[in-house]
Amino acid sequence: MKPVWLVESHVGDEPGFQAMIQHLQHAAYAHHVMRFVPFSYDLVGGEPAVSSPCIAFGGAGVADYVTRKGLEPGVWTGPQFAPSHYARRLGALYLNHLQIECTLSEVPSIALRNDWSHFFMRPNNDLKPFAGRVFAASEVAGWVADLGRNNLLADNNYRVTVAPLLDIGREWRTVVVNGVPIAWSQYKQDGHRKDEPSIEPAALQAVKDAVKLFAPADIFVADVCETPEAMKIVEYNTFNSAGLYACDIAKVIDVVSMFVTEQWK
Repeated sequence: MKPVWLVESHVGDEPGFQAMIQHLQHAAYAHHVMRFVPFSYDLVGGEPAVSSPCIAFGGAGVADYVTRKGLEPGVWTGPQFAPSHYARRLGALYLNHLQIECTLSEVPSIALRNDWSHFFMRPNNDLKPFAGRVFAASEVAGWVADLGRNNLLADNNYRVTVAPLLDIGREWRTVVVNGVPIAWSQYKQDGHRKDEPSIEPAALQAVKDAVKLFAPADIFVADVCETPEAMKIVEYNTFNSAGLYACDIAKVIDVVSMFVTEQWK
């Protein structure tokens, strides 16, 4: 049985969203476009008539929806996507293998102790209330207060990882299905957005090496970057909420759909 795609609109990547909808329509995949009230999981409009198997793609709204409805496989996520988990499995192949796991309340003192004026911080899970990025030590307290005011963070005991800044060149996103990278895109160069449908062979090999060490799910995305030392894994993320940049979106939809169809048999 072929899966139904539930695609959430208004979650950021408009060109990617349009390309996905166009291919779903062109290839006659069953699909529904869903919209949720910002900062809530309330569905706008009526509920679609959907049964398993289905694939959710978008933000937290559609992921929560398929989970509550018990639709499968729905999303591929779990505690194995925490950076502290896959860092132990990947070792030095992971870019931030020297990261420190802590709570938000501990971040200022850790930055002070390590003499970091700036550092990289991200949530220690894949259900991100914020995206990982470079922070200035002086901005953290005010930034946490803003998250609280917008109901995006319950308290400052939220667990994160912090790491020193590293010299990074180009960065690529790969989509991995059943242990095989099937699509890729460059998305940054020297810290600036740059989408290109290509990848360096050494970067692709680093992803293959990482997957042999640890794959968090049947379907996920792995980001990889170049450093003066070697290619390194930036992070693993769930496929269901990942931007696809300049990846071959039609191929991604076809391969993921085929995998789910085969698994559902």
